[in-house]
Amino acid sequence: MYDVRSILKDIEFCFSLVGLLLNMFEFYLITYHTTATVKPYKPILYQNCVTDCIYIVAVLTTRIQADIRSKTLFYLVNIPFLKTESPQIVMMASIFWVFSLTFYVLAVPVQFVYRYIQVRRFDNVPKIVHALMLFISFSCSCFLSFHYYMVFRNSHQIETESIAILSADPAYLNGIGGMMSTKIEGFWFFVYHGLSICFTTLSSIVIGISSLRFWQYTRQNRVQITAATREAMKQMTIILTIQAAAPFVVCFVPIITFLIHALFLDNTSIVPLMIIPAISLFPIANAEGLQSFERL
Repeated sequence: MYDVRSILKDIEFCFSLVGLLLNMFEFYLITYHTTATVKPYKPILYQNCVTDCIYIVAVLTTRIQADIRSKTLFYLVNIPFLKTESPQIVMMASIFWVFSLTFYVLAVPVQFVYRYIQVRRFDNVPKIVHALMLFISFSCSCFLSFHYYMVFRNSHQIETESIAILSADPAYLNGIGGMMSTKIEGFWFFVYHGLSICFTTLSSIVIGISSLRFWQYTRQNRVQITAATREAMKQMTIILTIQAAAPFVVCFVPIITFLIHALFLDNTSIVPLMIIPAISLFPIANAEGLQSFERL
């Protein structure tokens, strides 16, 4: 495991950089090459790119990694071009990463609800409605970020113990960098992860209900919907299906993996270190899906 951390950081950096480039190209496609039937959906296509880019910027600026050792959860921050990271900078950087990831996930249901409202109105969705839905997602992201702060606010109290735990692992012989740590049995630890699961569950419920209502309405009114509109809705459904996988993979799988690893497995697994690089694949998948949609 001597080079695992460096390899995973490089993989994550490459994934994120490719995702950023693809999303920048996607901005161009949406702006200049959107067909007439797709134009009503431009706001949520832009939204998808923006949430992707916010998360990618957070990854590139924090180079954050997660690990679990000896019943302790670690978030390791490696800010580029910054030789020394103060506890305040590490905390703010990790909070930004948590916020960007949460907003990335909670903004997905907005697109499904937007699609349903769009097809019901046969007209553009009011900007105020779209803004209100995004504000709710933004507020929930801030709320969860606050609980992340509560989990790690006393990180300095176990700093010496945490450094000793990581220093004993060959994977950290080249240095630890900025670090936040907490014991997994803490009250706020379970509150934070419980809220993460609750928000993800609510997002999934909203996605499921809006998708069901969308399907029922289009089925009942298929005669009134033109062939071009049906094709646009079909392709948009493909894109949203790809994005709907994000809440499950980004939240449920990592949280459950973290808890199982912490409570039942030994301390030698590299699974926790691999979770965040895996999440970094989603901006690429979203951008590729959107580009495929634009080509059709």
